[in-house]
Parts: sequence; C-alpha cells; structure tokens
Amino acid sequence: MRLINDDLIHSDIIKSLCLGVFSFIQGKIFSTINTPVPE
Repeated sequence: MRLINDDLIHSDIIKSLCLGVFSFIQGKIFSTINTPVPE
C-alpha cells in the first residue's frame, strides 16, 4: 500500500510541476505576443 501511496504522491508532484511549467511558458508566450516587436 505504501508503494502505491508514494506513486500517487509522486505523480501529483509531477502533475503540478508540469502545470506550473506549462502556465509559465504560456504566460511568456502571451507577454511576447502582447509586447510590440521592435522593427
């Protein structure tokens, strides 16, 4: 049971990490699009 629990906790951490990285990249892309590009 402990192994399964550890796996669940691990996947939760990985999931939240992926979500954080994804939202961070998304924010960067949006800020880049919103910022006028110097010609």
